[in-house]
Amino acid sequence: MSSSGEKVVRAYTPLSESDQFGEFDLVIKLYRNCGERPAGKMSSCIDLLKPGDTIECKGPFGDYEFQDEGFIRAKNVAQRISQLTMVAGGSGITAIYPILRFAHREGIKCRVIDCNNTEEDILLREQLNNFDEVHHCLMHPSDEWKGYSGYISQDLIGQIHDGYLVCCGPTRMLDSIRKIAEDGGLDMQKQVILL
Repeated sequence: MSSSGEKVVRAYTPLSESDQFGEFDLVIKLYRNCGERPAGKMSSCIDLLKPGDTIECKGPFGDYEFQDEGFIRAKNVAQRISQLTMVAGGSGITAIYPILRFAHREGIKCRVIDCNNTEEDILLREQLNNFDEVHHCLMHPSDEWKGYSGYISQDLIGQIHDGYLVCCGPTRMLDSIRKIAEDGGLDMQKQVILL
């Protein structure tokens, strides 16, 4: 419940390994009032929790399942994955990170583009730095920033032929990626996963 008594529901992706039982780990970005942006309803509620408080959780949910030996089950059809390109916007990296671990463990060629407003906004940075295939892109880079900057583009995503494009982030970013994928000739039903 929010402070106003309103029921608040959000989807989060556990970062825990699938064989971890009895508990799970989440990364939740706390959004506070900032200029015109209001505080996050759910993150504000979670920020007020004390040890011993409880919240209701349910799931898992989703249309996709990443399976052993490099398979993805989508719409009840299992296919082997040869290549993954993943794009995360802000806290969307929390949904992409478990897939990156899976791809790395299964030997799947992958590339991750993690988009954020500033360097300080990068979540899971220490963990992501363990993977060579992760690239950060900032909307508002500092003068010292040496990585990518600006909006997501076809040049940044690169060519995808036989693989999948997996994305999680704000609606505006997903709309841009949908257009990039369509313009690039990707099969939106078979090659593109928008989380």
